[in-house]
Amino acid sequence: REELLLPIYYQVAVRFADLHDTPGRMQEKGVITDILEWKNARSFLYWRLRRLLLEETVKAEVLKANSELSHIHIQSMLRRWFMETEGAEK
Repeated sequence: REELLLPIYYQVAVRFADLHDTPGRMQEKGVITDILEWKNARSFLYWRLRRLLLEETVKAEVLKANSELSHIHIQSMLRRWFMETEGAEK
C-alpha cells in the first residue's frame, strides 16, 4: 500500500511546494519587495552584486580606520550615510 501511495504523495508535495514558491505569493507574504522580470534580471543582479562588493570594500576601509567598530555598527553607519546623501526613496 505504501509503494502504491508514494507517487501520489510525492505529486501532492511537489504541487504544494510550487504553490508556496510563486513570486506573487512571496510578495504577498512580505518575503520579497518586488517581482523581478526575467528580461531585467541580468542587469538587476549585476548592479546588486556590484553594490554588495563595493559595500564590503567600504566596510573594510572603515574597519581599517577604526578596528574597534563592530560589523553591525559599520552597517548602520553605511545605511545612515546612504540616507543622508540619497534619501529614503532609492
